[in-house]
Amino acid sequence: MANVGVGSLDFSSESATDNFYEKAGKLAKEKGIIISVITIKGSECKVSELGKLADLTGGRVTRVNPEKVGKNFKKALEDQLVGIDVEIRVRLHDALRFRDEMPQYLLEDESVFLKELGNVTNTTELTFEYEPKAWSRLQ
Repeated sequence: MANVGVGSLDFSSESATDNFYEKAGKLAKEKGIIISVITIKGSECKVSELGKLADLTGGRVTRVNPEKVGKNFKKALEDQLVGIDVEIRVRLHDALRFRDEMPQYLLEDESVFLKELGNVTNTTELTFEYEPKAWSRLQ
């Protein structure tokens, strides 16, 4: 429960909360644990903070109607773990660059995408956009 204890989102300072959820997510990732977050529509929670757990571990964030909580728990449990410590590297032709990706994941003049995904399930999907580099960068 995110609103009590060491991970409290109500009373702790923002940096302490950030640190707690980041550490918890990294530890879970190292141990091959996937954390999915299910929140109830209309409830007060900081999905941006709790979502870090899902992002770091390969889980998902789902907001549900209170009447459908059981169905969503079942769906989260159906995901099968197919890999841990997964790293993805995608290389484009030198004349292309990735579009709208975070700079820390881009290498070699934005033609290579490299990211540690951690845990992946049978439903993990990634999509990328790319575009031609500016003519001045190709000469």
